[in-house]
Amino acid sequence: MSTYDEEFRQKIVSRLLRGEGVADLSRELGIETSTLSTWKTKAKERNVIGKDKRTIKPKEIMRVVVETYPLTEAELSAYCRENGYYIEDVKKWHKKALDANDRETVRDEKAREKLYKAMKDNKRLKKDLKRKNEALAETTALMVLKKNLKQILGDQEDEQ
Repeated sequence: MSTYDEEFRQKIVSRLLRGEGVADLSRELGIETSTLSTWKTKAKERNVIGKDKRTIKPKEIMRVVVETYPLTEAELSAYCRENGYYIEDVKKWHKKALDANDRETVRDEKAREKLYKAMKDNKRLKKDLKRKNEALAETTALMVLKKNLKQILGDQEDEQ
């Protein structure tokens, strides 16, 4: 049984993940297909080859989304192989970016509706307040007139 160093394995797994066939590499290198398949599976599970998902920064993800959005499936596949990304990850990023935009639109629409309702309520309340102030002023004026009238009539009764 042969043993291979980690650097050699990573180079081979990198080639496998870029789309080279297991059988082709097996013939070329003289390594069993089951061994190559195991290496590939373990690498995918550990995410050893390609960009580690935990180290990709949001700015980089956004750059990748912008660069890859207009690409065809074949072009996307080539881009991912060249840059060490998984196609599935890039497609998820595309979906998340679009979903985030939709949520913002919905959020903006809800905010607009709330603002419109608040403005409408504010206008109604101002109108109501104005009406009540006018009614209060009228009531006050009537009370003053009534008081003055009592004084005038009271003064006239005293004179007679």
